[in-house]
Amino acid sequence: MTSLARAGLLICCLLGTAHAPAGAAPVLTAADILAREKAADKAALPGSEVEDWAVSRMGLSGTEHVIRRGEDESTTLIEGPFTTRSGKLAGQAWHQNENGYTILDIAEPSQTAHAVSQTLRLLAAPANRYVVTQVMSNGLLERTTYDATDFVPVHREFERSHHVFRLDYSDFRAGPRGRRKAWLERGADDRGNTYEARLTGDQVNVALDDALLAIPADRRTLVEFPAGQDEVRLPATVDNGRIHVTVDVNGYPLTFLLDSGASGIFINPQAAKELKLKTYGSSAMTVAGTFAFSRVVAPIVQVGSITMHDVVMGTAPLDSQEGPNDRVVGLLGYDFIAGTALRVTYGDDWTSGHVDAIRPDSFSPPPLATTSMPIRLNQQVPVVHVGIGNAASDDFIVDTGAEAPIILFDRFAKAHPAAVTDQGIGTGFDPDQSVVFGVGGRVAIVPLRLSSFRFADLNFENFLVLRARDPGAFGDYRDDGLLGALFLRYFTVYIDYPHEKLYFEPNENHQQAVGHGF
Repeated sequence: MTSLARAGLLICCLLGTAHAPAGAAPVLTAADILAREKAADKAALPGSEVEDWAVSRMGLSGTEHVIRRGEDESTTLIEGPFTTRSGKLAGQAWHQNENGYTILDIAEPSQTAHAVSQTLRLLAAPANRYVVTQVMSNGLLERTTYDATDFVPVHREFERSHHVFRLDYSDFRAGPRGRRKAWLERGADDRGNTYEARLTGDQVNVALDDALLAIPADRRTLVEFPAGQDEVRLPATVDNGRIHVTVDVNGYPLTFLLDSGASGIFINPQAAKELKLKTYGSSAMTVAGTFAFSRVVAPIVQVGSITMHDVVMGTAPLDSQEGPNDRVVGLLGYDFIAGTALRVTYGDDWTSGHVDAIRPDSFSPPPLATTSMPIRLNQQVPVVHVGIGNAASDDFIVDTGAEAPIILFDRFAKAHPAAVTDQGIGTGFDPDQSVVFGVGGRVAIVPLRLSSFRFADLNFENFLVLRARDPGAFGDYRDDGLLGALFLRYFTVYIDYPHEKLYFEPNENHQQAVGHGF
């Protein structure tokens, strides 16, 4: 290998072995490098380890405390006033968010990425380095640079939908069993978000109590029902399927959108400023467009007779006039919905309806619901199974906040081109309506009329949907599409996050629409 390095030769292979001249040492492949890294890491793995890090990201500084024993792990991250946790126990991944909810992370097999190609090259200058590039089945490109002497990573790059994150490792010191270990990690993405973590303490083979690695219960009860009441009606109105809720923040009434497609609670930054809520940190986030993101803490939030204290909210450019009296400046998402069971009733004129919140421990499955669906909370957003043509997906978001019927994301369309073949746009669709609006701005769409769409035990033929034209518009490679408010309004919808279930009860709108392709 030394003679090749001196010549500065680039060695490339694709899931195979490059051929060496007769008498030369065998040439390594990308698979060889990855296997050697894995073997070296496994040999250096201590029985237990406790790490402490000083971290800086999203404009905040803090600490990270990591506990490992075998393959089990628990991490506590403190950034400013915010504490989050994550880990894995007996193969079960979990995380706890800023408002104290503990969520089990369950991935579908379709989201388990594997390498579809691997490429290796050898760099001779300025130092011997191996560069392994992997293209993953989920569209992610991973490029890792290794020290050629001991296969320790010194640089990584991740790229998806033209967004790149780069990470450099330095300050190497002897780790467990002699394996070198980076004590400094620095990274940045193409949107200006930076990351830095420095290892400040590392203890190995220490005694650990089982409780330190256990999956924690929710840290607190965020959503408080009034004493003696198991069900309350929310101060909500329905406009073309979208649900506007009056939310009092520190005594000031604001209009929020009830949005199951939101991973938390969000507020317009100007509204937060007017309420004198202190802003923490800053970063760029992509959700139907890219925008500036920070966090605030609201001491008291009331939704009708329901109360929440010290609520962590994210900021997002939410400010739309939806009717003469409804200036929407926030999203009421996961952190509110997860503390209740919700019944969403849509009226038959598209502009009426109501929402009831039920105490989770008193909720019973609705007897008239024809469809019961298990949900998976993917990044605190509910996803379900649907069928489209001859294809199917387990990764469609149920999104009460989207003013759209059904949107197909680029991931699904590329994976199943036959299923998304346009059968001809229906006369009811305005061809000039080429965009929908999301949190971060406009999303270009194309209307498609599909041969069939299957949802639970219901099958719709000659069905009209929208396809997002921007591959990165929704910022998440895990999802295939969404079911929006203009589809959900055909049902009375029950959202039961505590028991990971959705229930759908066809209403009068559904009876009128069946057979007409919606």
